[in-house]
Amino acid sequence: ISSKKAYHFFINRLLLNKLMINKKHNLALLIITLLLSFSTLSAQISIIPKPEFSKINKGDFSLPSSSNISSVSEFESVARYFQKQLLANYGFTSVINSNHKVSDIEFVKNNKLAYEAYEINVLPNKITITTASKAGATYAVTSLLQQFSFGKRSDSDIIIACFEVKDTPAYPWRGFML
Repeated sequence: ISSKKAYHFFINRLLLNKLMINKKHNLALLIITLLLSFSTLSAQISIIPKPEFSKINKGDFSLPSSSNISSVSEFESVARYFQKQLLANYGFTSVINSNHKVSDIEFVKNNKLAYEAYEINVLPNKITITTASKAGATYAVTSLLQQFSFGKRSDSDIIIACFEVKDTPAYPWRGFML
C-alpha cells in the first residue's frame, strides 16, 4: 500500500468513526468521505489484473463518437472486436483503416515484445497499442475498455486521462486453466 493510499484510508476511517460518534454532522462528514474516496480513484489506473507498469501522464484523451482505428492486418480481428465493443457499450461508431496518420487508435506490431505482452500509450491526440500477437492485442483492448468505463462520457466523446501501461503475463497460463 502506498503512503498516499494509507493516508486516505486513515482519513476515511477516522471520518467514519466520527460519523458514529457525532450524529449532528452526519451528512457533511459523509459528503467529505465520499469526495476523498473519489479523489483517490481519479488518480489511479483501474485495470484488473494490475499491469506490471502503469503511469498517469499529463493531459486527457478524447475519443470521439465517430473515430478511426488503424491496424496492421494481423490484428484486424481484434480491432473489429474493439469496434463492436465501442458500438455496443457506448453507441460509438468507428472506421477501421490502415492509415496510421488519421487514426485515433492504432495497433502496432512489435516482435521484440514477449508473445502476450502489450503496451498502451495514451496521448492527448492518439492511443497506440503495441504488441507482438493477437493475444497481446486482445489483452490491451480489454484493459483499454476498462479505462473507458471509468471515463467522462457524453454523447459526443469519452474522456480519459493520458497514461502508459506495460504488461506481460506472469505465467504462460491463465487462472481458469489451472
